[in-house]
Amino acid sequence: MPITTEAALHWNRLEPRPVASDLSAGLGGEVRDALWFLTRQWQMGELQAEDTGSPAYVECQFKTTPMLSWSIEGGPEVALSDDASLEPQILPEAVEPNLAIRVELAQTFETLLLDHLSGPQAEQVLSAFRSAHPLLAPTGTPFDPIDRDSLRLFEVCAPTAFDGIQAYTRAQMHAANQSVSIPGSNGDQQIEDGAKDALEALLKWTDAVLGKIGSNDHPAWQPERLRYDLQITSMNTKPGSVKHAITPGPSGHIDWMSFDVKSVSTTEVGDPDVRMPETIIVEPMTIQFKGMPAPRFWDFEANDLSIADVTPDARDIVKMMFLDFLLVHGQDWYTIALPQPVGTIRQIDHLIVHDVFGQETAIRRAEQIDQEGPRGVVDFTLFTARHPDPVSTHASTHLNQFILPSSSQAAGASGQTIEEVFFARDEMANMAWAIETLTPNASGMPRPGNERHAAVIGPPEPPSAPGEGATAPLKYVIASLPPVHWVPLFTVPTTPGSVVFEKGAALRPVEGGGPAGEIVEAAGRILKPSTLAGAIYQLPEEEISRAGVRIRRTYFRTMRNLGGSQGWLSRQRLAGRGESSSGLRFDRAEPNR
Repeated sequence: MPITTEAALHWNRLEPRPVASDLSAGLGGEVRDALWFLTRQWQMGELQAEDTGSPAYVECQFKTTPMLSWSIEGGPEVALSDDASLEPQILPEAVEPNLAIRVELAQTFETLLLDHLSGPQAEQVLSAFRSAHPLLAPTGTPFDPIDRDSLRLFEVCAPTAFDGIQAYTRAQMHAANQSVSIPGSNGDQQIEDGAKDALEALLKWTDAVLGKIGSNDHPAWQPERLRYDLQITSMNTKPGSVKHAITPGPSGHIDWMSFDVKSVSTTEVGDPDVRMPETIIVEPMTIQFKGMPAPRFWDFEANDLSIADVTPDARDIVKMMFLDFLLVHGQDWYTIALPQPVGTIRQIDHLIVHDVFGQETAIRRAEQIDQEGPRGVVDFTLFTARHPDPVSTHASTHLNQFILPSSSQAAGASGQTIEEVFFARDEMANMAWAIETLTPNASGMPRPGNERHAAVIGPPEPPSAPGEGATAPLKYVIASLPPVHWVPLFTVPTTPGSVVFEKGAALRPVEGGGPAGEIVEAAGRILKPSTLAGAIYQLPEEEISRAGVRIRRTYFRTMRNLGGSQGWLSRQRLAGRGESSSGLRFDRAEPNR
């Protein structure tokens, strides 16, 4: 006979029953035995206090010197302007006169001409310019054909525009006090004077908006090293001068880390009175951040940062240092504001902290403290220019100076990249490639390399049966052809155990060409350096690592220090995307069509 039982449920509830309606006494946490706390503090050594007075003010003495000029190795010194950033002064290269620039110069000259001449007089000069210098149709090559966008631009602008480069050339001649002929003036002095005033305005507009026009590379660009070779001369904070080698960052901008000490000279440059020491007194401010320890003992910390979730690995030194800073030294950091003009170098002679107890503490540079260690050398430093060559003494590698260049990084913007070349190794072929991923078309706009290759080879042919008279379904092909925008770099031995990459060229068959084919030339300016003047282009093997390297030509724009804007064209060096393969194949059998 089955036996059934029923479960018995029991509920318990805790309810507070205060003896009074006021809870402040319980929440106050009053201490009934203060002597026990004092005894406990004595036992734990907490009564052995230290002088931890809070900083009251900071006394700082320093010397500030300006940056004076820039130059290339062996070239003249060019004075730096206070109105512009460093990049548009030392990095711009000439812009090639493409179809769009020719049209824009012509339209700008027409607008300026109407400001200096009457309507009939301006039209008379413009008609003569159109007749004497018509806008010519762009021409291409078998391996860099004209794209449809450039042809459309020419068809739209050719009836009304002319070659604006001719007006720009006359403006340069007029600025150099050379004799300039004005088409359509017919000896009228009023028309000639008005047209020359328009040419002067055109030259100023071109320098401000487009920069210099030409086809030469920047004189400081080293094509074999794929970087700039620039230097800036400044007054040293000690008697003499200092030269810094400049290496722009991957973004194309110049910051304090772009400076390396190249040489120090005792020769004075500039006004020595600028080097007079200055002393200022500033009030320190406490650094505050989320998750920092509470400044009071009886204080509940907010759960803004979950420190328990930070689980560093034993090899993750950065996280461990961060936790140590957060938990141990979180309340011991202060910041002071030291104003410094841009485009200057500053050396702090002494920094003294005065606390509320009247004590003075001298703060030394971290490099000086490291130098007193067992090794006697500086292993790590920030905000300081160092000599690029390793030497044995601390004084020869370090200048205890902070460099604040007039950089355009904060107020600048990157524009369109008109050319990009990717240098990559191809270990399977035992060579390297310079891949023109972007090249400017006839109108100056970027054109992808694969589109240029597709325009050269044309649409793929549909499959068909073997040709008439074919005796075999397959044919033998010695080697495949790389894309037209892939330029080969062959390894060439120089000295025993050393090789360089030498730019070569591929051969492609063209209609009406020779039996061996035509040479596929590079389409952009990066692989055709003007400084080599037709010499063989070679790159040291170490310049192209397994990761590769990318070189870009990009437009930039920034605000001037005294108002207005300025644009320029310069180059960037960025990391690559690893090794690459062109798909080059040898000894292949293909359908006999």
